[in-house]
Amino acid sequence: WIQPPTDLAKRRARILWLIEHHPDVPLAGSIEARLFPNDLEPAFPGDPVGYQQARALWLSLAEAPNVRGPVLGNAASFLETTDSSRAEQLLRRARGSDPSGPWTAQLGRLYASTLAGAHAVRSRNSLRTISQGAPRAAAGLAVRKTLGESRDPELLTAAGWFLARGVRGPSQFREFDPDYWAEWCYKRALRVEPAAIVAHTELLEIRSRQSWRRGEPLWSEPPARAYESVAALPEAERFEIFP
Repeated sequence: WIQPPTDLAKRRARILWLIEHHPDVPLAGSIEARLFPNDLEPAFPGDPVGYQQARALWLSLAEAPNVRGPVLGNAASFLETTDSSRAEQLLRRARGSDPSGPWTAQLGRLYASTLAGAHAVRSRNSLRTISQGAPRAAAGLAVRKTLGESRDPELLTAAGWFLARGVRGPSQFREFDPDYWAEWCYKRALRVEPAAIVAHTELLEIRSRQSWRRGEPLWSEPPARAYESVAALPEAERFEIFP
């Protein structure tokens, strides 16, 4: 994954063996164990032959009788940037058969990456671009409708979490502000479930980041008077500032 071999068949053979023999282990669903139909940047050649072989293997495993949630989740991970619709179907099946699994979080990540794109750690100090966001393409519009009409606070919170933490370029080249859409997800989650603690916490994080981006405040109370100043604010404002 860090430095792919010149002979891609070597990497392909190991990944196909992993899928065939251990489709339920976390490594099989990791970014390092994926095969891609197209070249990635930086410096990672695509393997369209291997991708088609791995895709066929994952789909056959996903359709097997009594397939378990981890296999469905790993198959969805493999497909999330090349066939997001199929990946969504697999995750919904996993969620239905194993409600206590991590499938809602994975579904939120899928939605976020469809809208904002996906990146992965290449090495300690570099990233590799896996996919570009497509918020106005058919898949992106479908995700926006799903989130816009969702009454699932866990899913909304997960989508917001991944939107807020995704890699992003300069604002002038972005089609939307990920923080703004994450904030929208959190607010909708709170309308459905006012006691959703994670949504509350993440909303405060976004507001804090937005405040920081506006730069230095005009005036700040001296430290000796800060507690009294904050304590005199309305409850909602105190809640945001005290942490």
